[in-house]
Amino acid sequence: MKIGDRKNLDPLGVGTVGGPADAPAEPPASTDAPKAGTDSVRVSQAARELARLIARHEAPADEVRSAKVEPLRAAVADGRYAVDLQATARKLLHEVVGDLLAS
Repeated sequence: MKIGDRKNLDPLGVGTVGGPADAPAEPPASTDAPKAGTDSVRVSQAARELARLIARHEAPADEVRSAKVEPLRAAVADGRYAVDLQATARKLLHEVVGDLLAS
């Protein structure tokens, strides 16, 4: 490309780059866009197998959460749930001190 050659500076076809303000804009290049309803996707066998394995080994979040929450809910309702205040305070302080040291 020569220094004075400006025809390749407008790859999107939006107008003349660096030319006079009254220079006519070039029309956009035609694209061979697919027609409506002709798009397609192909999924490889490896992707299908991966999706199957993930679905088989992942438990839905609601099931996992329910399995953890229901025993706690029952213990609170029965008055059997006791908070370990020292462990809670220790974890809280550890988090606050960690944040302060990271600053």
